[in-house]
Amino acid sequence: MNAAEKKTIVGRIHYAAPKETVEFDDPKRYLEELKEALDTYGVMGGFRYETLTDDPKTRKAADDLIYDAYDEENPRRLEDYAIPRSSATTEIGIRQYGVPVGLVNRHTEAGYILEDGAVLLDCERDAKGHFIGGAGMDGMYLKTNKRYQPVLNEDGSIRAFQEVVDPLTAAAKRLCQEAAAQPSEIEPEPEV
Repeated sequence: MNAAEKKTIVGRIHYAAPKETVEFDDPKRYLEELKEALDTYGVMGGFRYETLTDDPKTRKAADDLIYDAYDEENPRRLEDYAIPRSSATTEIGIRQYGVPVGLVNRHTEAGYILEDGAVLLDCERDAKGHFIGGAGMDGMYLKTNKRYQPVLNEDGSIRAFQEVVDPLTAAAKRLCQEAAAQPSEIEPEPEV
């Protein structure tokens, strides 16, 4: 297959058992497989997914499936997906593999120290499987509100991370910005 015939991958689904990664070049087939994986494994199950396309409709449809699995309504509008993934998130390189922990009994835990200074431990993940960011020094770390997802090489190894922006936080920020842009209906108090 030459470069002109090579199809663009729109998404991947990584299954834990059997260990398998399935790539999709057809958005409809990707969304069908994602729905099937959610129906089979649920939100805490043995798979993870990556939506790789910049197509807003496909990205929103994938998020809609995830929100539906949580019995929630996706707060993001289609316009919110117009920002291409490549410009919406930045890869953060890995400075160090393994994290020194403990003030007295120092040892190394499986994890990563990122170029931006964030500390990610393999054992500290949220319900969605995202790494929970940490900050600190001298082997003592506090959890932050930041979440990260790995960026994988072709062979499945982790090459970098991206910060995960919570859709609810992004939607709340957008609503605040829209409200701030609206003219105020409150009359100023007359000066006396």
